[in-house]
Amino acid sequence: MEMETPNVVEGACHCGAVRFEVEIDMRSGLFVLCNCSLCTRKNRGVAVVALSAFQLIRGEADLCAYRWNTKREDHFFCTKCGIHTHHTLADPPARIGVNLACVRGLSNDEDFDWVHGDGAALPLVADG
Repeated sequence: MEMETPNVVEGACHCGAVRFEVEIDMRSGLFVLCNCSLCTRKNRGVAVVALSAFQLIRGEADLCAYRWNTKREDHFFCTKCGIHTHHTLADPPARIGVNLACVRGLSNDEDFDWVHGDGAALPLVADG
């Protein structure tokens, strides 16, 4: 993949109601495949970027946030088509995980230096 680094790319949910731009360092960025119960049920490949590198272009009113376990992270889904577009991260703070399947021209098949997150090993917190 020949891309300059960093690179501003566009992304969207399936129906296009939610659109964003994100600046991703294609050569040395942080790309994570997580095995937690939520990530294994949705596309697992995310690019972790600073909050300032992510800009929601359209669709804020069409987003729904889902919180689970520690309830410290918001996982955003389009209310029209159900696609997970991005999520906030509690660790590291002030970061966003962007679903690479929503970024035009990228996927989990990219030759990134993937970090394998072991979210499955984290303890579950009782709801309360």
